[in-house]
Amino acid sequence: MRPGNDAALLTGFLNTIHLPDGMDALRWSCPADWLQDGLTGDGRSLHEGPSTCEVHGAKRRDSEPLVMLREGLRVQLVRRDDARSDPEPRRNPEIVARADAVLRSVPLILSLGGETRVPTLQPASATSEVDQLATVAAAVIRAQLDGSLSRVKVCARAWCRWAFFDTSRNRSRHWCSMAGCGNVEKNRAYRARRATP
Repeated sequence: MRPGNDAALLTGFLNTIHLPDGMDALRWSCPADWLQDGLTGDGRSLHEGPSTCEVHGAKRRDSEPLVMLREGLRVQLVRRDDARSDPEPRRNPEIVARADAVLRSVPLILSLGGETRVPTLQPASATSEVDQLATVAAAVIRAQLDGSLSRVKVCARAWCRWAFFDTSRNRSRHWCSMAGCGNVEKNRAYRARRATP
């Protein structure tokens, strides 16, 4: 399965930071390349880093609403996937609550689509940040409706949390890369099993 535009946009949005301590492209005046991001055939973001800009040429900016929305979405995806295997997944309700508060502050206009007959959500404000927030909100709704949101996942390795699009047939992929995080986690689990008497 190939990711659609909304799934690609959400994956790029989540990957605007390299965790745990990478540069956060949303906090700098970098091009919002996640808006034009695409994905490779295996669901990885086409750009390796969170942004193509150089920090020394960028200016710090106040983008707390975008950051709160991104982290709330990441937590929600982790909670969703943890709940499938663990009845008591880790909870971060305050992070999701802050993201919800951001979404409530974004004025959106629903259009029934006119001649295209395709309803759309548009920002009611012309500011850049509101437009980006509205773009993410609309992408979440469309991805939920077309089923692709269930394939937008966050790496199960706790310190990684890189977003990817799960292209597996049964939607069972857990790691951003089998050669990287998947291999490390499988080796760790193997060593733990061998150490158990």
